[in-house]
Amino acid sequence: MGKFLLNFKDSNQTQIKALIASLKFLAQGNHIKFGFIPCTDYYRKDPKTFVYPDIHYSNYKNIWMEVKNFDEQNLKGCEKIEEFLNTELDESKVNKKLTSDMKDFWRKIKSKFTRYIYTLYPKLESKDINIDVYVKNFSSYCSFCSPIHQGKKEIHGKIFVRTDMQETVLIEGIFSVLFHSELLENYSWEQKEVIIDHMTKSFLRSVDYKGKIPQTIKTLSKKIINKKLAQNSSVFLRKNKLENKRTISLNEKNKIEISNKPLTKDFFERDRKILKHFLDKENRVLTYDELADIMWGNKSTQKFSLSAINRHLSRLRKKLEKLGLPSSCILSVRGVGYYLQS
Repeated sequence: MGKFLLNFKDSNQTQIKALIASLKFLAQGNHIKFGFIPCTDYYRKDPKTFVYPDIHYSNYKNIWMEVKNFDEQNLKGCEKIEEFLNTELDESKVNKKLTSDMKDFWRKIKSKFTRYIYTLYPKLESKDINIDVYVKNFSSYCSFCSPIHQGKKEIHGKIFVRTDMQETVLIEGIFSVLFHSELLENYSWEQKEVIIDHMTKSFLRSVDYKGKIPQTIKTLSKKIINKKLAQNSSVFLRKNKLENKRTISLNEKNKIEISNKPLTKDFFERDRKILKHFLDKENRVLTYDELADIMWGNKSTQKFSLSAINRHLSRLRKKLEKLGLPSSCILSVRGVGYYLQS
């Protein structure tokens, strides 16, 4: 029988490596593709958030170009960026308690988990499984790497866990390392997340786990965010000159473009006005009252209908989806209005 080892790491160097991998995710625009919200603060452990330390990344010249080439699988490269970030991050802020809690949790369930996984997947029993668990303050609520090496006799992978996570994400991370690549060969990213969620829930129920079991894909599918989160995200992107990477933008003639192409005829005048107002707003949030004024003008008071606004924004979101934008490009801000993440 092979060994099944988890190695917990929480040094400042761990923070930096995880942060650079997260910056690469941001530079590639994957936060929009997968429906994540980049920000600099924690918002009720919302899995949609991608938390970054509040520093001026653009003080490092060409940082966004360089992180795109970072090899997060081997955690090598970007030495100069590491040096830059090392002066900005405070090691004392790493939550050492989480590492201790996860170690205790793993000790309690290790024998049950290995029996469970070997019963379902006997071929894993002969392999040495070695997984590094990196505890960090930043990045997404659920952040896992696929295997760095998966040979005939061994699997070596990495899991990144954020310090405000609950201990059960460790199980989700292990499943993700073991099956991420294989699942993505046959399923979409969303389908893969559903399968991993199901595997996690099944195991935790088998050991009578009494706590709440998170479901990543269920939470990510919700198109509702907090107003302060939307404002924080907008400020962060603008501060670090990432708004120039918007998919929806205004050209030199003040006309709306999507991926540098003009809007199609499917977009009515009302749609264009709404998008234009989104782009003109600094925080990208339009309130229900503002949307009513755009839709009905000086008759907005008499015609105001929350359901009509919601239906129209839903149709507008679907039109944008047809042009290749993710469904998360327009999010509902609870009790306020809508937010354009572009």
